[in-house]
Amino acid sequence: MINNNQNRLNELRSKAESFLRQKNSSQQNETSLEDQKIIYELELRQVELEIQNQELEEAQKALKLSKENYFNLFDMAPVGYLTINKDCIIYEANLMVASLFKIDRKKILEKSFLDFVDDSCKDTFTKYIKDISQKTSSLNIDLKKNDGTLFGAQIAISSVHNLDFSPENYFVTIIDISSLKQSEDNLKKHRDSLEDMVNARTLEINMINEKLKREISEREKTEEKIKHSVAQKELLLREIHHRVKNNLSIVSGLLKLYSHKEKDEKIKNILKEIELRIDAMMFIHDRLYISSEFDKIPFDVYLDKLITNISSSFNQKNIKIKKFLFPATINSEKALSCGLIINELITNCYKHAFPNGREGYISIAFSIENIKSQENQDSPIWHLSISDNGVGLPKGFSVENNNSLGMNIIMLLSKQMKASVKISASNGLSFNMTFSDLSIERSISEHPPLFT
Repeated sequence: MINNNQNRLNELRSKAESFLRQKNSSQQNETSLEDQKIIYELELRQVELEIQNQELEEAQKALKLSKENYFNLFDMAPVGYLTINKDCIIYEANLMVASLFKIDRKKILEKSFLDFVDDSCKDTFTKYIKDISQKTSSLNIDLKKNDGTLFGAQIAISSVHNLDFSPENYFVTIIDISSLKQSEDNLKKHRDSLEDMVNARTLEINMINEKLKREISEREKTEEKIKHSVAQKELLLREIHHRVKNNLSIVSGLLKLYSHKEKDEKIKNILKEIELRIDAMMFIHDRLYISSEFDKIPFDVYLDKLITNISSSFNQKNIKIKKFLFPATINSEKALSCGLIINELITNCYKHAFPNGREGYISIAFSIENIKSQENQDSPIWHLSISDNGVGLPKGFSVENNNSLGMNIIMLLSKQMKASVKISASNGLSFNMTFSDLSIERSISEHPPLFT
């Protein structure tokens, strides 16, 4: 320090001497040598003082600028800064601290910082400041304003140590987090509200699930009851078809028995016709009894059995049977109508088409034809034809004027089925019936067409 001052004085003397040499170099002085020395020394001191004064002014300007910077950095900081000693006495505070505590800054100084700490947080703060280390740490506490109201704050304290590393003062940073705490409280309330809503909704969903489970259980029980009831009804319906079939079989057997005993051929033929008509109905109930569907039967299988039964009943070796039966499923009502028509036509062929043992054939065909509708979709047309190569119709025979029971049955049933009928008498007799019925279903996958 002494060497620095001596160097400073030497520097000032050198500057003063240089200034005086320049000043006296152009002047002629007649004063005595002693006087000149005195004057020189005085002027030298004066110059030294002027230089020192100039440097002092520059130092004052720098100090003023430093104070302004300090004011901007410390006093105008957006957070609170204060300095306390180890007894928590405040001896320095910025403007933000005064603003936070709602008190004049001068009144803060020399007060204990604990006066501004809420009673519920004093023990926490005291313990916190005792355990403070050289590193800065933070703590959230409630501080009191001058009017006694509280606000949430986050404080960070760093210690300033002496040469022996013992804490002498503490630098405290205060940040107002009341708005943050309010946001956190609002967020917590909102989260709690959402949790309540979720819990309520979950409870509601659980109640709905329980209700649905009960309804499903009740429906399952109801379905089981319905299935059981349907199974019982199916069993009852099968039993009804079986009994009807047996009853018709008994009636058919009785008719056959009476036919064998009857001597009158006319009565015998009538009994046979009735017997075949009953057989046509019996075969329907037989198929319904063994079918998986209680209102539909495989029509080709039914026709095949019906034709075989009629052929066996007449047992005429001179007449061959030709058949082409396309596989299809049809409801029992329409199957019975078609069966009765076929029964009448084939019976008529056996009785009238081949007199005196004439040989020939009877052809039965059931087929399908696909045509395009206006919507460009396949529309099935079903054809049922019975033809023979026998003697044909007698001269003067008219279908419209014929009042026989068999012809009445044929025309009546055809009309009920909304079928178009065409009868041709060239090369024997041909009966063609055409109808379009969506209730008839193709069943090609079951088996190929039956034909002989």
